[in-house]
Amino acid sequence: MKFILAFDKFKGSLTSEQASACAARAVRAVVSDIEEPDIVVLPTADGGEGTVDAFLAACGGTRVECNVTPPHVSPDTDDRTAAEFAFLSDGRCVMEMAQASGLSLVPEERRDPMHTSTYGTGEMICAALELGARRILLGLGGSATNDGGCGMAAALGAKFYAHDGSPILCPTGADLIRIGTVDLSGMDARLHDCEITACCDVDNPLFGASGAAVVYGPQKGARTEDIPTLDVGLANLADILYRDHAIDIRTTPGAGAAGGMGGGVIAFLGGRLHSGIDAVLDAADMNRHLHDAELVLTGEGRVDGQTARGKVIAGILRRAAGAGVPVYVFGGSVEPEAMTLYDDGASAIFSVCPGPVTLAEAMTHAEVWLYDRVFAAMRVYCDGYFAIARRICREKLGAVFAAKTMETPDGTDAESDGM
Repeated sequence: MKFILAFDKFKGSLTSEQASACAARAVRAVVSDIEEPDIVVLPTADGGEGTVDAFLAACGGTRVECNVTPPHVSPDTDDRTAAEFAFLSDGRCVMEMAQASGLSLVPEERRDPMHTSTYGTGEMICAALELGARRILLGLGGSATNDGGCGMAAALGAKFYAHDGSPILCPTGADLIRIGTVDLSGMDARLHDCEITACCDVDNPLFGASGAAVVYGPQKGARTEDIPTLDVGLANLADILYRDHAIDIRTTPGAGAAGGMGGGVIAFLGGRLHSGIDAVLDAADMNRHLHDAELVLTGEGRVDGQTARGKVIAGILRRAAGAGVPVYVFGGSVEPEAMTLYDDGASAIFSVCPGPVTLAEAMTHAEVWLYDRVFAAMRVYCDGYFAIARRICREKLGAVFAAKTMETPDGTDAESDGM
């Protein structure tokens, strides 16, 4: 019996690898009484934290470290933080925006997308260019920013000017509404020879009711009263890029990913957007593994409405549904909106927590509770599996018995004798 384990992280408690290892122990504890299971652990990530690790696990390669400006720090200071990216064995360079401009890099009391920038991500890209990178996969997710990628562009040579002509050296979220002109003539020339793909799994537009600021600003520390400023700033940036450079990201799905970095990759780097989970699953050759799999087990810390909009689990469900393989989903918390995952092909959705608990309790006991829930789910799965097998055997035996009773003592068919 072959089982695929493809867990995302349970943020703050279990990494993707730890969650998969925990689930593997539970699967073996149940299935090994029947036969030794074939367990395939696939690396997963959707462009946020863990993307580099997932690609290295799937493809192999080497890690590289560089020093960059943290998102809450001005680049004219000496404050730097270490960021890692990787060169894969096939020559591609994989990096995470979260390594250079991530929320985890900002002290909690300073988390505010009005005053953070993606400058460090631009420095990381520059470091990769220096090492000869010409195919770059940039994972979007986990960002502390809402600057539409302007900080990144500034680090790579773009110039920004306010309506009064004064320079804006490193635009932050609060600066976007002030921008009057964008000069792209000084962008690093090596970018022209690069193929840059942004890995993201959300389809939010740049601005508006479903845009970057409104949907994701609060979780980055934005105050309610600042959301309109951030949103109008992104709209202003998009209007200028369209007016002066004929670059239209105003309604592009995914442009709102990572505080507008999705749109920034298209506008400033000439890149494209691609599903992060699909890129990882392609690298891990998931379609081949699904061919003879019995069941897929997946999960993440919070299964909610955003899960269905393109996160890891949604990507796995698409693949498994195409192969006709059932999927069990496990969540540290399961919100009512997650029930839409049944429409996307989930066979069962399980809450890991045994009942109402505090967040601290859930994170402390995540590994034990995940094991218990996977163990219970596998018991149900195996009971059902063998119940079907027993039913088929009974039906076949019943058919054989019925055929035997229709024979006459001399072996001829009873019906042929007119009986």
